Amino acid sequence: GLSTAVASAVGGGAGAGAGAGAGAGAAGLFQRSANSTSDLDGFKGALLLKNGRQTSCEVALMDNSYGFVAANCLDYQPSTSNGTALGGQLQLNQTTAYTVMVSQGFVGAFATLGVSKVTPNAQYDPASFANNVALVEFSATSSADSFVNYIASWRPEWSSLYFVRRTLDTATNASWTQPATASSAADAASGGGCAAANALFALNTQDLLCSTAMVANVFNASCAIPFGSVYGVVGANTAVAALYSHSALAAAADDSQPQAEPFCRGAATYNYYIVLQHYVHWAMELMGRKAPVFHSHLAEYSEVLDPRYSMAVPSPRSVAGYAVYGGDLYNLQPPAAPEEGKRKLSAGAVAGIVLALLALLALLAGLFLWRRMRKLKSNRVRRWWFFG
Repeated sequence: GLSTAVASAVGGGAGAGAGAGAGAGAAGLFQRSANSTSDLDGFKGALLLKNGRQTSCEVALMDNSYGFVAANCLDYQPSTSNGTALGGQLQLNQTTAYTVMVSQGFVGAFATLGVSKVTPNAQYDPASFANNVALVEFSATSSADSFVNYIASWRPEWSSLYFVRRTLDTATNASWTQPATASSAADAASGGGCAAANALFALNTQDLLCSTAMVANVFNASCAIPFGSVYGVVGANTAVAALYSHSALAAAADDSQPQAEPFCRGAATYNYYIVLQHYVHWAMELMGRKAPVFHSHLAEYSEVLDPRYSMAVPSPRSVAGYAVYGGDLYNLQPPAAPEEGKRKLSAGAVAGIVLALLALLALLAGLFLWRRMRKLKSNRVRRWWFFG
């Protein structure tokens, strides 16, 4: 069967690595010198573009052929966007053209990769954002463009986390601006009111990170938005660990803009990031080969081997007093559909159903009267024959 390609930790006293890219100084791993996020300058990052337009959605690159992106960053057919499609299968909008901008480090341009295929996880639930991950397959590139990035694959060994928000110059979409970064202790990304604000997080703390940290929105300086990706720090190494999934925003006292610019309202906001390690074997099944992951080869290391792994989906999905937003924060859509992904019927649809029911009742009444008259006529004929 398939197994992950593992890079061993550098300078952390770990045992020898196994698989492609093993050993000290493996490409895609970057040593930090002073607990500083500036050490991420050499790590290739990426942003998803839709029809040539910059989105807020970062891509967790594995190599020059594949990467992860949040499933709620993709465009779906309107009839299936809330998960109510026949058979429960979401249908992608085939008119959206995706490309991925890749940085050499934080600010240096590297490449623009075409996208040949995007595949949302089959367990993705748009109403709760459970299993909010998709695999992106890039168009063929030349050997000169080859690279490997590693996915941090064992959360217990992350000593701290680096949060990153990458952006392109809004005028050209061709050059990178200096990204915003922040760091926190690994255990700090799961506390506070995170569970009270979001039912999905409350059931799946092993699959999600939570943070209240925000950064400036390049399209609206008066607003703050969440970070785009998270890196796990292991000893002297870092590897991409999670992607932004969604946010739970408390209802504001003055809710004059409930959907237009929700992150501008100053309401309490909890941001959730999906940890990628449990979805590596799902990706490998689609890729048909190993995936590059990073861990330090400790004896207690374990991983989820089931490619159909799924978070626990909460019921009810929503929490009273909180609205949930996710996807492209530069082009926000209304909150995720509440309660089991059901859609409300429009007034026209309700009127149509009422008229259809009235017509059916009229038909049944007519049938009843016809049978009644036929029975009375039959009885009169029989009485005449008996007495005549």
